[in-house]
Amino acid sequence: MKVGNRDLYGSDFVWIDESQVAGRSAPPEVAVIERTEWGALIGTIREVREAGTVVLTGPITDKGKLREAPGGGCPRSPEIRSIETGDIGAINHRQERIRLGLRNSRA
Repeated sequence: MKVGNRDLYGSDFVWIDESQVAGRSAPPEVAVIERTEWGALIGTIREVREAGTVVLTGPITDKGKLREAPGGGCPRSPEIRSIETGDIGAINHRQERIRLGLRNSRA
């Protein structure tokens, strides 16, 4: 079962014996938030703040309200993605070529 919250539990998944599952549900107040680090965050939202001011209080069942809230989404996402795929991607590609070259020279 996917539990997310790798930063809290050390793993994204846990094994559960099917015989121990009493039921399945998807509560509307549960949010799954994709983070750039530590993977998915799964939980309920108590409140959303911007610059220390509460702009939304939970539980939030209408996820559209999160996007509409001030600061909803990450305004720098396109810039971050560009750096990841451009500059950092090129460095990772060069490192991988060097790693493979070293591996092949040892074989």
